[in-house]
Amino acid sequence: YGFVNDLLGSESYFCKPYSSWEKGGVENDNGLVRQYFPKGSDFTGITLERLQEVEDEINNRPRREANNHKQRSDSKNPHLDIP
Repeated sequence: YGFVNDLLGSESYFCKPYSSWEKGGVENDNGLVRQYFPKGSDFTGITLERLQEVEDEINNRPRREANNHKQRSDSKNPHLDIP
């Protein structure tokens, strides 16, 4: 993570174990991904194209923002971006 922080000029934050309230967004994203790839899935047979399809489906789901406004449909979740 140090290399990535230096490269991007960013900082990393590590949640405490068993402190789910510190990582609500991540847990929600994990749940969305698990709808497509259940825990224990073998990723050796999953193509990059399939991962891109799942990323697009998740990123284009209708979601609510603060004050109950819809997000723009072209918004992306940077945590799920595939390079």
